[in-house]
Amino acid sequence: MKQKARISALLALLMILLPISQSSAYVLSPCKQQFDLPRQVSFCWGGEAGQSGSIWQNAYLSAAASWSSAQSYIAWYNVSSSRNMMTTFFHIDPALYGEAEITYNLTTRYITQCVMKLNTYSLGGKSANFRQSVACHEQGHGFGLGDENSISPAVMNQNRNREVIYTPQSDDLLGIYALYGSGGVDKLPGSTSHR
Repeated sequence: MKQKARISALLALLMILLPISQSSAYVLSPCKQQFDLPRQVSFCWGGEAGQSGSIWQNAYLSAAASWSSAQSYIAWYNVSSSRNMMTTFFHIDPALYGEAEITYNLTTRYITQCVMKLNTYSLGGKSANFRQSVACHEQGHGFGLGDENSISPAVMNQNRNREVIYTPQSDDLLGIYALYGSGGVDKLPGSTSHR
C-alpha cells in the first residue's frame, strides 16, 4: 500500500513539473504576419535606411539575411509598395535603440502594418554588430515575436549583449516555429506583453 502511495505521489509530482520543464522562454505578440508570397513578407525602405549602402540599410539587410539563414519559415523581401517599413528616427534618448509600431486586425490577428525603426541618435556611434542586433530585434517584432526579459540568450531579449547576440538564437527560432511552423498553420497566443 505504501508503494502505491509513493508511486501516486511521484506521478502527481511529475505531472506538475513536466509542463514547467517543457516550457520555453520565447514570447509571442498577439499577432503575426500574413505572407505576401510563399513564406515571405514584404517591406519598403524609409528615412535614412532608404539610402543605399548606409549603415542603417546595411544593419537591416544583415539582420534580414540572418533570419533567412537561420530558418525557412519566413523571410523579408523588398518592394516599394509594402505595408511594412524599415526606417530610422531621431530621438534624444541614449537607451532607446529602436522600436516597432505594429498595427493588426483584431479579428484575424494578422499584422496590417509594421514600421520598424532604428534610432540614429543612440546607434550612430555603435558597431555594425550592435546595429544589426537592434535591427534583428525589431524585425523579430515584425514577425510577431514579443520582448523577452528572461536570462535566455535571445535576440528578442531586451537585456542581451548586443555586441555578441546580433543574430536569431535558438529561443527566437522556437518562437518563429510556434507562429509559422507546420506549414504556416495559424498558432497565435491568447495574449502576451508587447511593446
